[in-house]
Amino acid sequence: MYGGYNMKKRLFGLVLIMILALPLTSYGKMISPWAKEEFENALSNGIIPNQIMFLDYQDYIKRKDFCAIITKAYERIKNEEIVLKKDNYFQDTNDIYVNKAFERNLVIGVGDGLFNPDDYITRQEIATVLSRFLNQIDNLTYTISADIIL
Repeated sequence: MYGGYNMKKRLFGLVLIMILALPLTSYGKMISPWAKEEFENALSNGIIPNQIMFLDYQDYIKRKDFCAIITKAYERIKNEEIVLKKDNYFQDTNDIYVNKAFERNLVIGVGDGLFNPDDYITRQEIATVLSRFLNQIDNLTYTISADIIL
């Protein structure tokens, strides 16, 4: 139902829009005109998790919030819910989306059983997660450095 390269490409585009352009809907800020159509598509495709629905999406994004977006996109594209083998993988968070992202090897944490969920995510961390995401979605091969972790 959601298969095909074009659908995957479109959902990947929606993920990027979510990361870069969403407004603070709870305070009535307008969606940028250039992002309106993709934002509405992301809403209708279930890519915006409830836990981040009312955050200021024009602000910096936290690591846990990025996990929520990428995990919802993963589940939507694969048309399957990620089932956790373990309730919690990190000492500093029990966030369901962080744990799901870890379960699918989209993120690995910062070491010593920590994830730092409330830190802001860096561009290199986003690139690493997106690379892992694409490898699993399209079976593409990207080379990522072992010293870049999320």
